Amino acid sequence: MSSILWSVDTRDWADRNSNIVCNRAISNARPGAIVLMHDIHRTSVEAVPCILQNLSSQGYQFVTVDKLLGNLQSGYIYYSAK
Repeated sequence: MSSILWSVDTRDWADRNSNIVCNRAISNARPGAIVLMHDIHRTSVEAVPCILQNLSSQGYQFVTVDKLLGNLQSGYIYYSAK
């Protein structure tokens, strides 16, 4: 079994402000990144359109973890695709 973690922590659990969450995701995004967000917070959900719009305009594409990582190695911990 593999573990999949994240390379960008939006800290949406600490900063309940959608603009802060959006800016943190955008400023820390890199190709192959896995962005951590929690859909239990209203402000996190509200930040998603801002994140998608900004990162899309920079050429980013959004995919599932399966598509991003492909075949996983057993026992490996993944933080990003690169």
